[in-house]
Amino acid sequence: MSDHPVDETPPRIEAFIHAAADYVRRSLGGVELPSDLPAALAYIDHYVTKTRAAGPVTDEIVLLVATALGAWFGERVRQELGGKWILDGEPAEWQVALDAVELRFSPVGMAAEALRGEEVAGFPASLTTRKAFTPQLEAAFDAVGPVDEAYFYSLTGRYETILHALEVVAELTKRATEKN
Repeated sequence: MSDHPVDETPPRIEAFIHAAADYVRRSLGGVELPSDLPAALAYIDHYVTKTRAAGPVTDEIVLLVATALGAWFGERVRQELGGKWILDGEPAEWQVALDAVELRFSPVGMAAEALRGEEVAGFPASLTTRKAFTPQLEAAFDAVGPVDEAYFYSLTGRYETILHALEVVAELTKRATEKN
């Protein structure tokens, strides 16, 4: 779609956001997603758990549902924290770049991993920042210690990881600026 960051919700993303809300609404008996992001994530995570329990999450399901859930997740985080969509390539390659610090995440990959409860080939679920900050960010995550696998792959867990990374990268940026 675009090789340049997009500040507003792209129409392509909007269609997937509506699909994600519809999947959840139909699965949960007509329940609408709350406007509060943490509360909405609980509903999304419940939907993901039900989807996994219904049987194998096939590649087709991952492609369709992860794109919708990833678009919803990416847009909600973008609105909450400020950022831009980077829609290079296929949905698995889409990223959200946060405005506050140099930090990007791959929402469709995160949703794919949530659906499967494991890493999914072809769907990167990474957080990226400046190369100079990467070792310190990884050390900050290691310092938190191990977390339950279900939480690790949940979109609630990913959102909280993004929040933690945002704090760490903000501090690293501040220190780097003070040195110069």
